[in-house]
Amino acid sequence: MSEHDDSFGLLGLSDALADALADAEKLADSKDQHIDSSADGDSPDLDDSDSSESDDESQSIPSAELPASSPNRTKRRPRPVGDGRLIQLQAQFSRLERELNHERGSSARLRKEIEQAKADLKVTRQRFLRQSDQVEAMTAQLDRAQRSLPINSRQKFVKQWIPALDTTVRVLGHLIFDDKVAPEVRQALELLRVEWQRAFDVVDLEVIEATGESFDPQQHEAISRRHEPGVDSGVVLEQVDPGYRLAGHLLRSAQVVVSEDA
Repeated sequence: MSEHDDSFGLLGLSDALADALADAEKLADSKDQHIDSSADGDSPDLDDSDSSESDDESQSIPSAELPASSPNRTKRRPRPVGDGRLIQLQAQFSRLERELNHERGSSARLRKEIEQAKADLKVTRQRFLRQSDQVEAMTAQLDRAQRSLPINSRQKFVKQWIPALDTTVRVLGHLIFDDKVAPEVRQALELLRVEWQRAFDVVDLEVIEATGESFDPQQHEAISRRHEPGVDSGVVLEQVDPGYRLAGHLLRSAQVVVSEDA
């Protein structure tokens, strides 16, 4: 739900509340006018002749025929016609007011979640920007090492970076294909992966990918073996850590799991 949709829903509920309140006020005014007019009609002016005739007639009627007066009986005022409609509008007003309060609460929670997501994204982006700067610095350092050191010295220098390379490649490979990662973060990860590949190209460093390949003891190191139905013996089932070649020379064998017969 967007903020525009929230505003539109709240405005609609506010308008409905205002309309219901206006109708209730109109009915209340109409009710007061009806009561006033009824009060005026309850005490009409009577002339003396009518009064005397009434007195005569009341005197001529035997006392036994007169209805017994009830001291506890009170005259009931007729219920105004608009009371039912007023009660209905009051109920509608209460319902709309509850819905409006609910929408306001939902909108506030949604805004809070959006702000938290923006803050998390900002922190993640800054983190990967720092890593990108570190990769660029390492690339420049490796470039200088390539121009000034012979191959053996280069191999010794690059080997120091292999643990960091393993961790970075493993994390990037996991996060890039994670559906829970936001598209912006996935894009930043892809940029970071490209920077690493550029650093590899500068020093002529090649990553050995072994999964699905036939086991080659020249560039693979089997750390485990297991039987896999439907797979021929001697096939790399899983690569635990990648291998590396520097300028065509094996720097480290790929750590793999190899299939075998039952």
